Amino acid sequence: MVISVTEEMIRESYTAYLSVSENRLYGVISVSAGQTEEEYQEKLCGICRRAETFIRERLGIRLQYYITGLYRIQPDGDADENAALAIHQAYEEAQWGLEQVIGFEVTDPVTMRRTLPHTHTEQGYDFSGRSLRRRQYVAAVGAGDFEEADKLYLQLREDGIYQFEHSFSSVRAQTLMLFELLVTSHLSTHQITEQEQLLSKLSGGINKARDLRQLQQAIRRAEETIYALRHPQDAVEEEPYSVRVGRYIEAHYMDPGLSVASIAEHFQISQSYLLRAFKKDGSGCSVSDYIHRRRVDEAKILLKSTDKTVGEIAAAVGYGNALALIRAFKRLENGLTPTSYRSTDEKKQ
Repeated sequence: MVISVTEEMIRESYTAYLSVSENRLYGVISVSAGQTEEEYQEKLCGICRRAETFIRERLGIRLQYYITGLYRIQPDGDADENAALAIHQAYEEAQWGLEQVIGFEVTDPVTMRRTLPHTHTEQGYDFSGRSLRRRQYVAAVGAGDFEEADKLYLQLREDGIYQFEHSFSSVRAQTLMLFELLVTSHLSTHQITEQEQLLSKLSGGINKARDLRQLQQAIRRAEETIYALRHPQDAVEEEPYSVRVGRYIEAHYMDPGLSVASIAEHFQISQSYLLRAFKKDGSGCSVSDYIHRRRVDEAKILLKSTDKTVGEIAAAVGYGNALALIRAFKRLENGLTPTSYRSTDEKKQ
């Protein structure tokens, strides 16, 4: 019934032959010499949509059609060989297209190469940004922040983890490369050798993924396993981010360029992860407030111990101008200005 309905509708416009193989319906369609690929695909797309609607409404069966490009029989050489070659090329594309439909869980009942997701190259891609995201991803897994790792992996997968090709098989292969990066970044040579069987099983799970959901589940298992191997139960706990970031701020607070973005770049983590980790580790304030507090504290010392102007002190503690210091000072010192603070101190003396 499914074959006959589709075949009958197609044969109203084209000479066609359809057959079933491994629960898939394949069709070879003869197109007139003057018809372009766009015209043929647009017309066949309409036919397939009507057939899909008819079968779904009457039989409750949902079908998905993939329409290949137009493969014409070359006029030179043996006609039979050229016809077989054209059919083979169309079949190869059909196999590739069906892999994308299944792998990317496409919901549109009729697709073709130009309408598939993730198959177009974006111009002017930021290679340095992609490299940074890979490092951030590795750092997130190492810190056990799997939520952040998931976000970064999805972004990498969308943009291209290592290259522009976005077919499902390529995304899967690039995910395997990302897994290898995790392994070499977080495990010692001894651990890699010792856990060879387990790591092989994890890479096999990624390689066997047939759609995005399975791929996401496989890479998450790999992330959690690598984190567990890197942080065994008896391992010494890593120094909290609040301590490490605080130490970095202490050494660079006088730099006007110090910011959340520059700190995140230094530690090779995303800004959102830095903000969450800093608060989670018990610092009690945001990264920006911590920077301002350190600068204001230093300004208070200079106000007491030197005759420098507010502008000079602002520059010494990392502010671009006096106004920036005054604003931060008033906010953190209950409305008191640097000048008022200095005067109050002088009166006490």
